[in-house]
Amino acid sequence: MTRRPLTPEAAIENFRWYLTTQTPAKERTVNDYCATLKVIVRFFRKEGRDCLPWEITQGDVLWLLDSMIERNLKVATRKSYITPLKLWCSYYKNEEPSKLKIRWPKDMRPNADWLREEQARDLLAQEMEPFEELFVHCELCLGMRRIEVLRLTIQSFKGSYVNILGKGPQDGKPRLMPYHRDTAMVLARYMRYRQSVVALATSKKPRSTIVPEDLLIYLKGHTIKTYSEKGSGPDAWLKRLGQLIGYVMLSNHTLRRTFGRTMYRSIIARSAGPNREAALVVVGVMMGIEDVRVLIDYLGINLDDMAEAMEVFAL
Repeated sequence: MTRRPLTPEAAIENFRWYLTTQTPAKERTVNDYCATLKVIVRFFRKEGRDCLPWEITQGDVLWLLDSMIERNLKVATRKSYITPLKLWCSYYKNEEPSKLKIRWPKDMRPNADWLREEQARDLLAQEMEPFEELFVHCELCLGMRRIEVLRLTIQSFKGSYVNILGKGPQDGKPRLMPYHRDTAMVLARYMRYRQSVVALATSKKPRSTIVPEDLLIYLKGHTIKTYSEKGSGPDAWLKRLGQLIGYVMLSNHTLRRTFGRTMYRSIIARSAGPNREAALVVVGVMMGIEDVRVLIDYLGINLDDMAEAMEVFAL
């Protein structure tokens, strides 16, 4: 770096070049950092504060933190803003923000977000492409993680169970999940779509077409492609669907947590003499979460318990 750019936007683009060419940062991380910095710059400008990275002070960072607290942003969200800001400033030899020792509180609000039952039904009622429908069904109705959906093969669905390969290296720990009442119908629609993709590819290149075992595929030119576990394709699908139902932060975790919470409440409601521990064990097995404490936090059930306790508080 020999010359300082004249604008924060130019400074961000220089930083993008550095992250892309001089560090092992992934493209998605680089894009996220630069997009976050642009939001911070707009926020600083709106309040009439300096936003060139070599001029940002510890006071500026503390002001930004206070502003995020006032807006009731999650602790994780605050961290996601401060981290790229510190790195950006450090790139321009400004270490003041990095010297600031921030004590992050434990966020006692739901670290999870989930859909209400009517929102979930509204989502399932939306018109979707076959691959979108299958993806949403696997997460919302079968409790799969994003990576687990992308690891499905054409052999994963057999009889009335689906073989799920859990997260982790070498395909992770497998588990079996019973079909949801709509699974066979959703799968049949997707398989008709998949067969049309394969037929189109083979009609263009009958001798050289390679058909992968992966269940989720798409056509790029005349070549059949699979979705990368770190790609952003499914994120774009959920963004579109979230806008349709008025839930702009719709994510893979939103759908999976909705499955877990709904399943847990359904088991409790239908049991003769509700057994919370037994219900948690069943849901944990279905979701591939062995530690019940982790499951409770993931689903936000601890917050439900606290709310119920407050309702019967005598004072």
